Amino acid sequence: MKIGTSLVGLSLLVLAILWWNSSKKSATDVSSTTAENTTIVETEVPVKLASENRRLPLDQICMVNNAFMGIKQIEVPFDGKMYYGCCEMCVEKIQTQKAARYATDPQTGNEVDKAVAYITLDPTGSNNAVLYFESEQTSNQYFSK
Repeated sequence: MKIGTSLVGLSLLVLAILWWNSSKKSATDVSSTTAENTTIVETEVPVKLASENRRLPLDQICMVNNAFMGIKQIEVPFDGKMYYGCCEMCVEKIQTQKAARYATDPQTGNEVDKAVAYITLDPTGSNNAVLYFESEQTSNQYFSK
């Protein structure tokens, strides 16, 4: 009887440990997901930040989804510059599609390289959408409207 009780107790302990470990997955696990099950981490951005002309850190932007992710993204070196994506599918797109590396400055209409852009949150967008500007000056002009 003691052996049976011990085995049941040990089994329950092992199951509890396995459940606990599986529930601890962090947002950094996103970069290891495949294209079929890509997870985008929703971050809460204060409304004030979204309405301000504040430059965002490049390494926290998924440049394929054009979204502020709030955590460091996967580095994608290309043509001597650094781009960022949230998953392996984004890495591939950055490496193969010019549209993933360039955007249009909403103030000037000029093409902007995302690796050197002045990036802010889009105050009219959702899902942490971002805008790419040629410079802080064109961003200031856009936000002063």
